[in-house]
Amino acid sequence: MPKFLPELVVRPDVVEPFLEGLLDLHPPSAAIATIVERARVGLYEAPEVDGRLTAEDELTLAFIRGLGALQKNQLSQATAWFQQTAKGASDFLGAAFYLGACFAANGRDPEAIGAWQMALLSENPGAVYPLLVDALLRVGDGRQASEVLAEAPLAWADENERLRREATAEAMVGDFEAALPKLTALIAGTSAVDPSLLFMTIQVLYRLHVDSGGLNEDNRARFAQWVAQYEQTSGPNLALVETWKRFVLK
Repeated sequence: MPKFLPELVVRPDVVEPFLEGLLDLHPPSAAIATIVERARVGLYEAPEVDGRLTAEDELTLAFIRGLGALQKNQLSQATAWFQQTAKGASDFLGAAFYLGACFAANGRDPEAIGAWQMALLSENPGAVYPLLVDALLRVGDGRQASEVLAEAPLAWADENERLRREATAEAMVGDFEAALPKLTALIAGTSAVDPSLLFMTIQVLYRLHVDSGGLNEDNRARFAQWVAQYEQTSGPNLALVETWKRFVLK
């Protein structure tokens, strides 16, 4: 699964439902209206404001400052701002979503999973499901990833991206028969050669060969074809693929 990137969650279309949720729960004053409007279009700048601010103003500013820090990949600062938001607004689960983003950006997927599981109850669960599934797959929890996928099959704008994750989760738990048709369809529907997709599919066929004592004629032919394609890519797992090739096609 791809590494988590902060830019995935600071786009205005992702931020907007969370920001609206915070504003509904803790309406700020007119003193920071301009800052809020700029945040709606992805400008997360929250300079010091002259005059007296309400507690709700401070919460909104902390959240926007966290978004700005995350956008700049300043993960420590972003984490501190989102923690401040969560402390002051325990009813706002958007803070949990963005704390999860900070954890994932730091490579701390187990903590991100915990935060994102909480954020499923937030204002924007559609943004949570894809990130949670990827994190579960990165830590090797294919079974739970499959369960989360089943909860929200429409959370992926690209059907192929969802199918790829379903196949990965199925292969991860050893359900190779279920994974193979999805992987075959993905390869057939992709014009460019995808080495990582080829490698996963070759491995699934190899595992089927080991489990069943041999591949049928069609799968054996597919295995040989995809190995040849992978060899042309000089992918990072070429030595392992060559070992499987000798075993399966001997």
